[in-house]
Amino acid sequence: MPLEVFPLSFEEIAKAHNIDAHNAIDISKNRAQLRELLDRFLKYGGFPGVILNLLPTVAYDILNAYAKTILYQDVAPRLQLRKSIELERLFVYLISNIGKPFSYSNLSNLFDLSDKIIKEYIGAFSDSYLLFELELFDFSLKKQIKNQKKIYSIDTGQVNAVAFHFTENIGRLLENLVFLELRRSGLEIYYYKTHNNLEIDFLAKKNMRMALIQVSWNIKDPHTLRREEKALMLALDELKLNHGFIITQDNEEQFSEDNKTITVIPAYKFFCLNSEKKQEFLQLK
Repeated sequence: MPLEVFPLSFEEIAKAHNIDAHNAIDISKNRAQLRELLDRFLKYGGFPGVILNLLPTVAYDILNAYAKTILYQDVAPRLQLRKSIELERLFVYLISNIGKPFSYSNLSNLFDLSDKIIKEYIGAFSDSYLLFELELFDFSLKKQIKNQKKIYSIDTGQVNAVAFHFTENIGRLLENLVFLELRRSGLEIYYYKTHNNLEIDFLAKKNMRMALIQVSWNIKDPHTLRREEKALMLALDELKLNHGFIITQDNEEQFSEDNKTITVIPAYKFFCLNSEKKQEFLQLK
């Protein structure tokens, strides 16, 4: 039986700081500290040697070294490569574009490599737990395989350390964390597009149940809230679901429209739920 071992989760980091992530009173009492830990988690990720012994001056050097060690001592030998410059260029490009759609053919043209080699390289990144592919959900498996994919990193700290001229996009980093939390929870994960091309960040699936999740750092702007709500409502209607979710920095509310409900939850509260509680919250159990 395979056992997946990830960097520390937010729940584990909270525990390391003597906060009981399963206790609502403790969460409420330590809200300010949890927010601070979330900011640190987004910036430096969850590798224990970095996040628990944080030395900001060398944190990114350590994370960069982790990535290159895996790249050259695991991925390259796995592919039997003698020259790894193309492999590293592809890795840096992908980690600089987390959460953005890509296709093998576009990458093939960009790097002057065949589709087959691009697919092999990305498969090796995934096997080595550096990067993960996310497919676009479709009821047709054939279409699902052919559609554009997205990429996410094993660690947000590694994104900040390795990405080429990565202008900090806190929303993308939060999206990456949500992907990892859903993955830890043992769920099937996809992204989704409505018939008129509005995008939903995640479609989480367990057996025959599905949940639609948007990730938005801040929805205090009415235009941002309306954009996220519109996409969710259309997707809920298409998939015949009645409940959607928005994960944000700090907003918490619930509203209904046309017999459909959208629940907004702060990221630190969602991350404090264990796998079973996450599935219950998303109504997948």
